[in-house]
Amino acid sequence: DSRQSSRVDVQPIEEATPGQVAIFETVPTTDDIPAPAAMDTVADRETLLLIDVSAYIFRSYHAMPPLHRSEDGMPTGALHGVCRMLQNLLLSQLLKGEQPRVILCFDARGDNFRHELYPEYKANRGPCPEDLIPQFDLVKEAATAFGLVQVEAGGYEADDVIATLSRLALDEGMNVDIMSGDKDLWQLVTAPDVFP
Repeated sequence: DSRQSSRVDVQPIEEATPGQVAIFETVPTTDDIPAPAAMDTVADRETLLLIDVSAYIFRSYHAMPPLHRSEDGMPTGALHGVCRMLQNLLLSQLLKGEQPRVILCFDARGDNFRHELYPEYKANRGPCPEDLIPQFDLVKEAATAFGLVQVEAGGYEADDVIATLSRLALDEGMNVDIMSGDKDLWQLVTAPDVFP
C-alpha cells in the first residue's frame, strides 16, 4: 500500500473524571506509519460507533414534552430522549451478549477555536435554554451508568472529536459508523478503504 499518513503522538493535558476519557492534545510528527493490516473483508473488521450526543441532547430537548422529576422539579425531557435513543440502539446488542464499541462525543462548553478564527461564529444562535443546561450532566451520568465512553475536548466541538477519532480508528483498521444530524460530517463518509 503506497498510502502514507502522519503519526500522531497523544499527550494527556488534563485529568479525566470517572466515566470520561482524558482530554488529549495531538502533536503531529513526521514519522510515517504503515497502513492498517488488510483483513479479508470490510465486514470482518470491528466497528466503532461515534455518537454526536450533544446534537441528540438538543434534538431530544425540542422533541420531548417538558418532563420533570417529581421530587425536585429537575427538567429531564432531553435526558429521557437520549436514554431512549441509547436503549433502542444498544439494548438488543447487549442482550445478545455483544459488546458494541460506542463513544459519546460532547461539545466542550464555551468558545472553541473557530471563535478565534471568526468571532461571529454561531453569533445568530441564542443561548442554551436554562432548563437544558443541567441535563448535560444528567446525560453524562446516564452514559456512565450505561458503561459508555465519553469524550469532550476543551476548545472543540463534538464533530471535531468525531473526525479525529474516526481517523484514528481507520488507521487502526476499524470500520467507523457516525450518528449525527450534523451535515458537516458528511465529508467523512467514504467508500471502504478510502480515507477522508
